[in-house]
Order: sequence, then structure tokens, then C-alpha cells
Amino acid sequence: MAGPFPNDPVPGALLRRFRILQQRYGAALPPGLAGLETAIATRRHQADRLDRRIGDLVADKGRLAAEIEGLERGIEATLAAEVQRIEAHHAEGWSPTPVIGYRWWWILDRGLVGARRHRWPLPVMTASCDRLAGAEEIPHSDGRCGRLGCGIYAVKDRRRLNEEGGWSTDGVVGLVELAGKVVEHDHGYRAAHAEVKVVGAVIGNRSLVTADPGRIVALFDDPERALLRWGDRAGSSIEGWLRVGAALQTIGGEQWT
Repeated sequence: MAGPFPNDPVPGALLRRFRILQQRYGAALPPGLAGLETAIATRRHQADRLDRRIGDLVADKGRLAAEIEGLERGIEATLAAEVQRIEAHHAEGWSPTPVIGYRWWWILDRGLVGARRHRWPLPVMTASCDRLAGAEEIPHSDGRCGRLGCGIYAVKDRRRLNEEGGWSTDGVVGLVELAGKVVEHDHGYRAAHAEVKVVGAVIGNRSLVTADPGRIVALFDDPERALLRWGDRAGSSIEGWLRVGAALQTIGGEQWT
């Protein structure tokens, strides 16, 4: 005799107890128990069918996801071509490698300030737009923020720094790596991000040229203290700038040519 509940629809311990009593006393199955077991078997069959349907739905979902991914790549390719066309028309671009430029900083209140007297507390800077606060896609290239436009400025040729700073007073010049959106002009760039890689500084009769990241950070934090600690003595600021110019021709290799 196979015994009741061939599919074990009830807890195992309770079933074992009933079977012991059934063998001992010949107990009959409770009324309606067989119907309950049939109902359970029916629902198990329905659950199995649902499992198969779920498997088919999962497979269909996977196919749809693959098709969506392909369509998204198509959108990206279309937009990339259009963005490239627009950026080329407006002379701007996103470079996978940093764009090299050169800047001048003035020394003010024991710190360094750039164009429009913006303070640079660190040798890294992200641009913002004074006229359009919170605007995205900086620097603008559509004239919305005035003739000069927003962004971090840098010249292409370090010799043009003479027009910015003058090479005859206290100040700092440097090589910067420009990243993000970069708008190109005839003699320079406007960029979204900049990081200073090499600096040359003159304060009074002291000059300093360095590519050391720690010294560059210290220079932006307190230029006078940095020059006192690491700067070389010179007879005058003009002599200091001559030393800086000579050093900048060789430091960093080809990027300075």
C-alpha cells in the first residue's frame, strides 16, 4: 500500500504520525482530504505552466533589451555626428587628451588671481558663468555671456603671456592642462576645467620654476612663503623673469616648444 498523500502535501512530521496511527489502528482517511490533495496537485500543475510562461517572458525581455541597446547605440551615433558638426561649426571640442595652454596669475592678498580677479586657491579650477549662474555646457560659445565669454582662459604660445602679465612685475606663469569643453580661438582657448602642471614665479628678487605638485599647491596657497622657501635669489625681478623664461624653455620637454 502506497499510503495517503503520495505528494506529501502536509508537513512531514505530521504525515509520519498519521501513518503510524494508520498502521497501528487502521485509521481511515479524514473526509475531504483526498479532494484537498487533488486541489494541491492541480495548482502545482498550474504553477509549472506559469514557470514555463515566465521563462518565455524572460527570454522575450532579454531580446527586447538587446534591441533597445542597439537602438540606443544608433541614437548615440546619430547624436555624436550632429554634436561633432555643431562643435566644428562653433570652433569648440571635447578632447580625449588634455589641451595644453599657458596662463598668467597676479599676486594679490597673499594669493593668486586670474582673469577678472578670480582667486585660485588650488592649482585646479572649474569654470562658471558670472552672467548665467547654474548654466550648463560652460564655456558658452553662442555669445550669451558677452563678448569675451566665460571659461578658463589660456594662450597657445607662452610668448603671448607677455601681453597678459608683462614679465616685469611680481606674478606667476604656468602650463595648464585644459579639459572638458574647450573653445578654440585664434591665439588661445576657453575651457571648462584646468589643472596647473608647471609654474614659474617671480616675487621681488626671488624666482622659482617647478613641476613638483606639492610645491605648486604650496605656491597657490601662499606664493610669498613658497618663494621664500624654494625660490632662488636674483638681482632684480627682470633677472628673475629671465631665469624663469630660460627654465621654461627646457622644463617639461617638447610641450614647452
